[in-house]
Formats: sequence, structure tokens, C-alpha cells
Amino acid sequence: MSTSPRLKSRFWCSSCLELNSLKDGSRCRSCGREMESVELISHRYVFQAQNRLGRGVIKVWDVRMRRWNAIKFALNKKQYQAESGRSRFEREIWIQSQLEHPFIVTAYDVVDDPDYGRGIVMPLVLGLNLFQLVSKHGPLKPRVGVELMRDLSSALAYMHRLGIIHRDITPANIIVEGKKPVLIDFGLAKRISDPPFEDEVGYLKARNLGNFQAQVTIAGQILGTPIFMAPEQVEGSVGRIDQRTDLYGVGSSLYFIITGVPPFQGESIQEIVEKVLYTDPVPPCKINSRISSGLNAIILKAIQKERERRFQSAQEIQDCFQRWLDNEDLPPEVYRKPLGTKILEYLERKRKYILLSMALIAILFTVASYFYLLHVKLRAQEELRRVRTKGEEAIRGMGLDKRWAWQMLELVQERGDPRLTLAMLDWMEERGLVDGERRERYVKLRRRLEERVAIRRQAVKKLELVRYFFKVSRRYEGQLDRLSFLYLISLRYVLEVYRDTKEREALGYVQRILEFPGFSRRPRLLKKFYREALGIFKEVFVGISDLEMERYIRFLTKALSRV
Repeated sequence: MSTSPRLKSRFWCSSCLELNSLKDGSRCRSCGREMESVELISHRYVFQAQNRLGRGVIKVWDVRMRRWNAIKFALNKKQYQAESGRSRFEREIWIQSQLEHPFIVTAYDVVDDPDYGRGIVMPLVLGLNLFQLVSKHGPLKPRVGVELMRDLSSALAYMHRLGIIHRDITPANIIVEGKKPVLIDFGLAKRISDPPFEDEVGYLKARNLGNFQAQVTIAGQILGTPIFMAPEQVEGSVGRIDQRTDLYGVGSSLYFIITGVPPFQGESIQEIVEKVLYTDPVPPCKINSRISSGLNAIILKAIQKERERRFQSAQEIQDCFQRWLDNEDLPPEVYRKPLGTKILEYLERKRKYILLSMALIAILFTVASYFYLLHVKLRAQEELRRVRTKGEEAIRGMGLDKRWAWQMLELVQERGDPRLTLAMLDWMEERGLVDGERRERYVKLRRRLEERVAIRRQAVKKLELVRYFFKVSRRYEGQLDRLSFLYLISLRYVLEVYRDTKEREALGYVQRILEFPGFSRRPRLLKKFYREALGIFKEVFVGISDLEMERYIRFLTKALSRV
């Protein structure tokens, strides 16, 4: 450790980071750029005035190790000169030098400066602390916050195994460097076995409801930041502060970074203190709906007012964080999932197997259904064949084969379905019931029926086209010329269908076409439409007398005379 005074007659090149003496001139020997006058601490650490980081911390360049460091000086030189103040700072130096952990800032060196006083040399941690991060970007995602607190818990577990407690775990003392947390500011840290100083001095960085700016620093037995302090700290019970107090800070810090608000707020320190001591915090899941019930339970257990009801070790809370991240069940003393939630999570975990099982069951059901229906169909065909055979035998036994068949054919014809009549003729042909003088009658009847079936097929196609025309006509609202064209085609089709099959559906379409209201605003187009519609009526029903069609023809004739 060096105690030599600071040298001011030095020039430094901020480009190539080279240090020269005054006699070498004001130009850098390496790059030729103009050099800046700097302060050199302990013949080793280059300091520029603009590199103050705040609260007694400065940024310096280590000319021996060629790296950027930070130096933290005692805030109050008068207090440091007092025995208790010097003991506290020396305790901070000793504790920080003992800690070597990836999530804890360690101490490299100690310097003494006549102007700045005694200081701790530390690695420079680049990044925002959690308080700045939330203030700038808003609350973190729950998973990101838990990952940070899990890593911080591992650092606390390491400290607690060494018998050291931090006593000031707050978002402002956790810097996020890359994606890892770094714990800083060991001003209140102590060994658990060490007794407190008689004039133990803490500080309060209580922040108001709006911008959380520092308000006051007070002396006394209260240690820590009140918004994030445990009840035993607020009460000033220094002897009751242990590792569980640090875990309270972990819980309250996690509460803040994933909700954006601290567990307790108030317009004055007194109001905050009363809430910390006597009021239950609002469950974080009610502030941020993305916080699960399990994480909500972890946070609330960590910030219990009674130390015995909190987590008892940093390893315990770290394990809970890891379980939550791995989507595993939390210990029952922390959180018991409702039965419905357990069932849903089980189904989600086994989703792939459940889907495969359901697919297999569906395939088996389909195959079984197919064979069952095939069996039913075969049985029905067999039963029908047996009944027909018995019926035919009974008819032949009575000597009524042909007469009975032709009487049945007449009954089927009366139903008016040509397809059914053709089926009956096929049946009679198969059984040799068509012969002699009935053969000619059979041939004529069959030809006529086939023509009717063909006409009916055409009628079905025409009605399908009309349905399609009415469906697409919605696209042409306001385009009356196109609508008129579609409606006239549809009118011809439905009239032909009605003429050939007397289908009542066709009549309904005729009514809809002639009553379309869109043409009423265009008299000329309406007159043209009625004229062409009347021509279609007369063309389709030429030489055919039909009461329904005659009524429509009279309607169109009168309409044309009025337009």
C-alpha cells in the first residue's frame, strides 16, 4: 500500500492511455495528440475531474495493470478521523477484501490521499443499478427479475457462510452488468459475530412516492434504506439483525423491480416506518398480473415481519427461485398449488403424450366404427335379401307375380319420383317380370323416365347456379347494371326449372327477383329490366298455360305501363 502524495505535474493521452511527465511537452509521444493535465494518485491511478461517479466514488486508470478501476473514499474525513468512523471504514475495507465471488465487487488495493483521504480500489462495474434500470425502462419481466435475484442469493449464501451480512440489500446497491447482478456498497456490512459500534450510524435513503429521490440521512440505531428495510432495522434492534435481514432485502428488491413500486410507500419517513412495522404489503400479483401465484408466495414469505416466518438461509431462497424458473413445485411451506392448477400443469407437461393417445384413440374409434357400420350394412343387406326372397316366393306361390309387380309400379309412378320408378323397373327386369306385350310399354316408360331424370338433374344444377348468383350479388351492391344481368339469367333458369319440374323453390326465386327494390331509384333501368323479364316469361312458357306464370305476366305488363 502506497501513501505517497498525489503528483499534479503529469500529462495523459486519453487516446492511447499513455502517461508523460511535464518535461516531455504537451504532445503524446505515441500518437502525437495533445495531452491533458491529470491527477495521479499513489503514482499509479490517473484521475480526471469529469470521472466522478458520485457518493465518494471516482473512476481512475491503473497505469500499471492498464485497466479502469473505481476508488471509493470515506465520505466524511472528520468522521474518519474519529476512532469509530475509522473502524467502520477499515471494517468495510477488510470485509470487501475477503470476498471473491462473480456477483460481488471485491477490493484490489487501498490508497491514502492527502486531499481525498483513504480509499478502496475496486474493479469498475459498468451498468445501471436496479433502481435506475426500473426508473428508466419500467418493471422487469418476472423471469428476468428472478434470475437476477437467484444469482444475488448465491452471493449472499457465500457471504453468510463466511459469517458476513450486508445489511443494506436494496435495488440501488445491485448493479446489472450485462446480464449478471453485482452487489456493491459494503458500508454497513459486518461479521455476525462482531458486536455493533456504540454509535452505530446508519443512513436512510427514503424516497418520496413520485420520483424516489433521496430525502434525508439520519443518525441513530436505524440501518438501511427504509423503503426496503426489515422491521428489526426500523426498530433499531441492531442485535437482532442477521442473515434473514438480508433475505428481507432480497424479497423487497424483487418486489420493486417486477412491480415498479416498493412494498411500502409514504409521504414521510414516519409513515413508511409505521407501514413497515404494522401493515401488510399489497401482494405483488395484484399490481402485476404477470406474476404467478408461486412467485407471489416466495416474495411474501421473504418479507414477513417475523424473522422466523421468512426464509432461514440464502440457499433456501435460491433453491426456491431455481425451482420456480424450472417450473417445479415449490416446497409446501412456501406455496401449495390448488388441485386444479396441479392437474392443468400435469396435462401441460404430458401434452405430447396426451395428444398421441387421443390421436390413437380416434384412429381406433374410426376403424371400429367403420367395421361396425360395415357389419350393420351387411346384416341389413342380408335381411333385405331374405325378405325379398320370401316375398317373391309368396307372390309366385300365389300366381300373382307380374300382375302384382305392375300394380306396384303404378303406385310408385303416382308418387312422381322418376328415380324411384326406374329403380322399380330395374327390379322387375332382374326378376323377368317384363315380357311379351309389356316389353314395349316397359321400353317407352323407361325412356320417358330417363328423360325426366335428366331434366331433373339439369334443374338441380340450374338451382345451384341461382343460389350462387344470389350469394355473389352482395358484392355488386350499387352496381345495378351487373345486378340486372345476374337477375335476368337467374330468372330464365328458375322459370325453366319450374316449367320442367314444378319445383316450388323456383317460384320463391321468381318472387325475390321481381321484387328487388334496388331498381326503384332508376326508372329507365327498371323499365328495361321489366321488359326483358317479360320477354323471358313469354319465351319460356310459349304455348304453355300456367296460372302462376300468367299472374306474373299480368304483373309485368301493368308495371311496364306505369313506369
